[in-house]
Amino acid sequence: MNQEYPIRVLHRGMSYNRGGIESYLINYYRHMDRALVQFDFIVPEGMMIAFEDEIKTMGGYIYKEIVGIKKNPIKGLFYDRKFFKNHSEIQILHINDCSASNLRLMKIAKKCGVQTRILHSHNNDYLVPLRKRQLFVEKLNKKNLDKIATDLFACSDDAGRFMFGDSSFKVVKNAVEVEKYLYSSDKRALYRNEWGIPDNVNVLGCVARFDYQKNHDYLLDVFAEYKRIDEKAILILIGDGPLRNEIENKINVLGLSNSVKLLGMRADVSELLNAFDLFILPSRSEGLGIVFVEAQINGLGCVTSDNVPKEVNILDKIEYLALDAGAEIWAQQIDKIKKNMNADRTIDIQRVRDAGYDIKIEAKKLQDFYLSKIRKG
Repeated sequence: MNQEYPIRVLHRGMSYNRGGIESYLINYYRHMDRALVQFDFIVPEGMMIAFEDEIKTMGGYIYKEIVGIKKNPIKGLFYDRKFFKNHSEIQILHINDCSASNLRLMKIAKKCGVQTRILHSHNNDYLVPLRKRQLFVEKLNKKNLDKIATDLFACSDDAGRFMFGDSSFKVVKNAVEVEKYLYSSDKRALYRNEWGIPDNVNVLGCVARFDYQKNHDYLLDVFAEYKRIDEKAILILIGDGPLRNEIENKINVLGLSNSVKLLGMRADVSELLNAFDLFILPSRSEGLGIVFVEAQINGLGCVTSDNVPKEVNILDKIEYLALDAGAEIWAQQIDKIKKNMNADRTIDIQRVRDAGYDIKIEAKKLQDFYLSKIRKG
């Protein structure tokens, strides 16, 4: 039987947030030859996902899981089986996750004849501590990955070792549109004028969802200490999430209301980076941290925790610090870095490409991988 194109790849992992997984998915989807490969997405019932309108415009379908396993496991099982039987056009399942504790969909896909099943690790630790039952299922799934998944992907070596241990896996880089993130002095002036921030005022910036993993609580402690060194400094936070109220309360408690700007979720992050002088994100864990790639391409120096993979330091612009060093030490290091930084934010684009972070190149590699799996089948 002749293969019909485009082949359809079903992804799980897209959510309402514009975070690392979501950015990875939309970046690769935008650069697929959609006459050959189309992406579809399966998401929880009732969820409006990031980039939903764009996905539909590009020809992708968004399927809503009607019943979650927590609510009704038996009914959920029958729903998933019915889903794959009704959508025999799906030839590849690609699950993007930060743990192996929920592989029900992949197990059912195997039983329903989906030949290629990819499990893709996107973190080097759990986003939140798992409960005992989740840890048990995680351990069991990891022992049987070779029977559940046909291919193992990871966004970094750290993320791969965390989820897959000694099993062989393929690193698929969280590549970006390089030209989009290059520094622009005009954009810097535009946004600084809009915010009323003079060019000689130091702006520390962070782009991350407001949750436990990203560690904004610690970031605010660091910034409070840094204000003792540079009282005019401004902190700009881009993102949103479940801890927003706690973050806003802490800003008020620390007396930083006039020095911290919360911009919420933004679609123009590539432009906003131009207004920053330094990027700071003290994550508790990261699979890679695509935002560090974006910030470095913009010519920004970055400060992060030593929990972040070293392989993201593609342009030698990242300073790694231990979280237990304390906020005062972090503030002192930020001051030292800021004083020693080169004002020229021009970068060597070829180094970015050689490191595997140019989406135009990397998307073609993933596309060829998908097509090779179908042709082999």
